[in-house]
Amino acid sequence: MKLFKWLILSFISISAYASDVQHSSVVSLAYYNNVEVEYHDNLYLFQLLLSKHCVSYKQDEDTCNQYLEKKIPDIRQAYFSALEGDKKDYLDIKLKMAIDTSIILAAVHHSDGKYISAIVEDVISITKEEIENRSNIIKQEELYDNNGRTGIDFKGINQVLLEEYSDEILDYKIDIIEPHYFLAQLPTKAEKIQYQTLLFIKEYLELKSLRTAGKKEFDDLLKTVFRDLIGCAVCTTDIITKVSLNGSTWYDEISISEYLLFGFAKFGQLSQVELYYPDAYLFPKYTETSAIDFIYYLRQYILQKDGDYFVSKEMVENDHKPSDVDNISWEIMRSILQSTDWNIVIRDKVAVPNVRRLWNSLIKILTGPTGATFVDKPSQVLNKAVTTNYKVTYIGKLFNVTSAFKAVVKHVPKVVYGESLKGLCNSDALIGTGFTNSISLEDICVYVPSFRFKTFSITIGSKMDRNSDFVNLGNQNPFSFFMYSIMPIIVNPWETIFSGVDVIDGGNLFQYGQDMVGYRVMLVHRSGTIVYRNIMFEKQELQLSKSRLIDSNIENYTLKIISNFSGVEVAHFQLNDGMFVISVGGVVKGNKFYFVKEIEDHDQPQYLLKWRVPTVCTDLSISEYSCMDDKYYPRVIPDYYLQNIEEIPMPH
Repeated sequence: MKLFKWLILSFISISAYASDVQHSSVVSLAYYNNVEVEYHDNLYLFQLLLSKHCVSYKQDEDTCNQYLEKKIPDIRQAYFSALEGDKKDYLDIKLKMAIDTSIILAAVHHSDGKYISAIVEDVISITKEEIENRSNIIKQEELYDNNGRTGIDFKGINQVLLEEYSDEILDYKIDIIEPHYFLAQLPTKAEKIQYQTLLFIKEYLELKSLRTAGKKEFDDLLKTVFRDLIGCAVCTTDIITKVSLNGSTWYDEISISEYLLFGFAKFGQLSQVELYYPDAYLFPKYTETSAIDFIYYLRQYILQKDGDYFVSKEMVENDHKPSDVDNISWEIMRSILQSTDWNIVIRDKVAVPNVRRLWNSLIKILTGPTGATFVDKPSQVLNKAVTTNYKVTYIGKLFNVTSAFKAVVKHVPKVVYGESLKGLCNSDALIGTGFTNSISLEDICVYVPSFRFKTFSITIGSKMDRNSDFVNLGNQNPFSFFMYSIMPIIVNPWETIFSGVDVIDGGNLFQYGQDMVGYRVMLVHRSGTIVYRNIMFEKQELQLSKSRLIDSNIENYTLKIISNFSGVEVAHFQLNDGMFVISVGGVVKGNKFYFVKEIEDHDQPQYLLKWRVPTVCTDLSISEYSCMDDKYYPRVIPDYYLQNIEEIPMPH
């Protein structure tokens, strides 16, 4: 099936020139028809860059606005400096494109939220066909690999797509883009357009993959129930479906939470839908209730209590909070309305779900004494469905706080490592000492965080201490390699996970080294609730979005990072507002945590990594910086040859 997928993907290509794409009539008339054809590629490249930064313009004003505030003065200066002619006309339209976007952005967030950006929506439309084609391949492959059903560990279409595009971007950067810089050449216009298209699609998929606090907590609750019922380590809440409507049939996807709250509204009123649940969901295992039975009765419960768990969309839009809805629930409902999660089905239903109230009510039903008297049958079935272990674990739990951590694999350049560099990487230091003095470990085993507005990012460095005797594990970490075998029915503490690995492996887990056993990461609310916990490995990044934390007081959260290799508590600190400015991040290096800031204006002699210069510049008659500056003129010196971050005290 993998070969089939590769063959299909080989026929799906991204447009490499502006002439290859079909713009909307609005964008064509307003912009492209007003510049000479020779500048269409330049304008399309700018449109891609602008759209990449502004793809979330409906949800987040700051990211797009920050890009425009920096870009508009640069374009305006270039316009006034240009001579009369075709180039000046192009710069005029480029400036118009940027200013028009800033006007729409202000209108969306400060007046009528029904405005849309024709420029951004145009790029979404251009890339939509390719995304849909890849989505169809993923669905076909998933059904093929699981005998016509959704796999129990299926991550969902958008998440699978996001991982595929992230890998493709990494490959394209290493194989196509970076070789040009090392040879002091410019990538071609087609290569730039392809690369920026991939980056835009990734940003778009990240937006589509974001889950609001409501959906995240509801999905996670369902996963805990399924784990209790059938013992799955990874229990999918995204199901592939077959839809028939008006003589047409196609394969689609629906989340179980969406089905429970809205039925099949997303497919149309008269649609016929078949859900391809995982085999394990169809039959009882640890109790008398199967996962599919649980879903059926929960849907009946929600339908019976419709008036308790939904509020008019108009009331939420106008911020008219009913007296019986608490503030936290209201904020969650408002975020749901503004998100991409359930926006379309909410528009059709004209009501917004109070997920927090539903969540808390469901916990009371599930954790009540087995056989407790309930008036309605759905509540009776739901109460009896889960095991005693589940009731003990979740009794008294409340939907209070959540976080927006996510992990992404960082890019690691192809570097030949000498023994001295390996030694440096095995230490806790950020830079070399002694005969390796001032050697920066950036892009070797220390990774630059993604500096984003209102996001605190932390990268996990590499100690390069993998034991070569265990290369037979390939790229898998021992934890992920054995996880399916050891995960108990309920969510287990970290000590249980690691002792389980020890037993199965028949040896000491820690012989693998820090890189392979990773770090425990926890975000704890002052109430004692662990709102996030995970195991992170080398070359990964954590991104915490301030806007996704429900408790508005950031200092109520404490972040802990513990080495699974040494047991050392690498980090333990309260969050604060100073960590969420755009130029601040964090780096884990061995048993040490560093706060770092981005060096924004780093194209200066003092930030040049001189020990990397000889790979491209051997002219000893002039300074290293002058040689590099001449080599890459009129472009700037690539980041790879410059220091990008520096250590700072804990921000406040």
